[in-house]
Amino acid sequence: MSYISGFSSYVGEKTPIADLADAEGYISSNIDELLNNGLAYYRKSNDLPYELAVSAVQDFSSSKGFDLSEIEVVIYATSTLWKREYSEREQMSDFLIKSGLENAYPIGVFGSGCANFHVALKMASGLVDSGAHQNVLIVTTDVAGGQKTRVIDPNVSIASDGAACALVSADKRMDDAYKVGSVEMLYGSVLAHINPKEARTEYFNEVAKGVKKTIRKTLEMDRLNVSDVSRVVTNNYNVNTLKMFTALAGFSESQLFFECVEDYAHCFASDSIICMNALHGSDASDDVVLVLGTGTQMWAGAMLYRD
Repeated sequence: MSYISGFSSYVGEKTPIADLADAEGYISSNIDELLNNGLAYYRKSNDLPYELAVSAVQDFSSSKGFDLSEIEVVIYATSTLWKREYSEREQMSDFLIKSGLENAYPIGVFGSGCANFHVALKMASGLVDSGAHQNVLIVTTDVAGGQKTRVIDPNVSIASDGAACALVSADKRMDDAYKVGSVEMLYGSVLAHINPKEARTEYFNEVAKGVKKTIRKTLEMDRLNVSDVSRVVTNNYNVNTLKMFTALAGFSESQLFFECVEDYAHCFASDSIICMNALHGSDASDDVVLVLGTGTQMWAGAMLYRD
């Protein structure tokens, strides 16, 4: 049995999305559509991904009072390892040294985009459940560098810069601990050949099928029905998109938690940790939580339980 706790994050400066309406490369009507569907701000930083990660770990250690020497493995989850400027070997070493994780062995996760958190959680809980390790730290970090604009196609959100971390352990180390249940993933290879701008309907149909199948598989593994779920935590896409995908799986709007959409926009895989931290600090019911991670062509679900 494994638990996840200590949800912490460090994000860029809070910046109005409305400022992008007149910026080069942006279409003002698309920005207006996002503003009318729950988004208001995005997070902007000049830090490198590993620097954001260092700040997130430092916040975790100081705010949770956790001794980082107890961390045996750190799973570093980011989409930026695909980019040469962010994948230099020295950056991983600098991350470990500056964050105080010299005792931890790093494992990189980079192939599942906005579902990277779920892959990291699957690995971390497996390492703990097997008895091989007691404390594994998940670190997610991403920036929008290198993209022509921050728009997440097909106009579902704005990309934000930020990092987050959470502890997976063999026991409940903190008061925000959740027991880790099923973690399931699905990859839609066909979507690599569908341009969301040119074939928006076809793209959404394929994504909807993938999300629905992933949700069903995640619930079935823990023998749950849709009605058993207290709250659904999602990536920070526009509210209409979130309602559409989750409604297809049978969830009601009252089960959704999208309070982070307005202030954060889309911090890639860090969305999951950021939103879990916000959920724990809210009055919303969180006894049984489904955490969804939906990327361009990969989808994942994780069941978390207040024990």
